[in-house]
Amino acid sequence: MIVFEDNEYVIHTARKHWFVFALRFIVLVIAALIPLVVTPFFTLITSVPFETLMSGFSFFYVAYLLLMWIWGFMMWTDYYLDITVVTNKRIIDMDQKGLFSRQTSTMRYEAIQDVTTDIQGVLNTILNYGNLYIQTAATTKEFILDDIADPNLAKEIILRELARVLEKVE
Repeated sequence: MIVFEDNEYVIHTARKHWFVFALRFIVLVIAALIPLVVTPFFTLITSVPFETLMSGFSFFYVAYLLLMWIWGFMMWTDYYLDITVVTNKRIIDMDQKGLFSRQTSTMRYEAIQDVTTDIQGVLNTILNYGNLYIQTAATTKEFILDDIADPNLAKEIILRELARVLEKVE
């Protein structure tokens, strides 16, 4: 939960791109289907009849699918709860580390020295997602936002707010 300061409002929110989650989900589906593909070949190697093998296999496969379901739920939770919020006073990055662990980092505009985007690869360029690096003067030298959707838009918004804040200071 974010506690906002007086007169603070949300300007932009950024999440990981949907394609990052889709790739992980495809790996999950493939991992769930591997036992179905491997089991018929196991009957060719051994002399165990297919019906006998399937009666024992069914219980273990359902347990395996339950583990895949839990893994998928954890992936969705990580994707959905990893969010960066750009307000008029600061940048808040919430990173879900597990089901019951979250790291929240805050950065004020006054500490920002440089904002850089990094979009590498054909798919990243076509789908417009990449990394955003925010260099600060603080002890934590760099704020890294991985695989966010439209990092150039986030950069423009941050730089615009940084200019507005620095203009007020001067």
